[in-house]
Amino acid sequence: MHLKFCFIIFFFSFASKSASSLTSHCNMNKLLLASCLFLFLLHMVAAVGLVCFLIFKGIQGLIQVSESIKTKEKRVLQFYLPQVEAASFLSITLALAWQKAIRERPLFMVRFILWSSFVMSLSTGILLICFQKPATEGIGVCFIAFAIGNGLYACWVTTRIKVLL
Repeated sequence: MHLKFCFIIFFFSFASKSASSLTSHCNMNKLLLASCLFLFLLHMVAAVGLVCFLIFKGIQGLIQVSESIKTKEKRVLQFYLPQVEAASFLSITLALAWQKAIRERPLFMVRFILWSSFVMSLSTGILLICFQKPATEGIGVCFIAFAIGNGLYACWVTTRIKVLL
């Protein structure tokens, strides 16, 4: 209801009133809120549409292919689909737990995010260097350099977090 009211106010103020009322702080906040909500809804519709389309094409591909390809795809579905479903369920559960943790303890979680990103990028760089291939060594060095910068940033920001939150 509030969003409809914001759209009506915006369009009537744009059509009938001066430009100064349009650029007021209140109207700009309502316009920003409405545009962000519109973009969010547009992305949600696009994501749901893409998922439905890909499911449809996957089922269509299973129905219309030859027998040799069907057996390979059935084997993939039989052995890998449960793992993909379990990983999806785990990621959804962890995302909800992460949101709850950030809402209940924002100061701790911001520090945890900063320092865990440093540790994860450093460990990724070390792992890539351990593969001992030229491409992975180069990317590993980039990850370690990023981790050093991320660690310095984490040192600088953690002293200022209480001011921000």
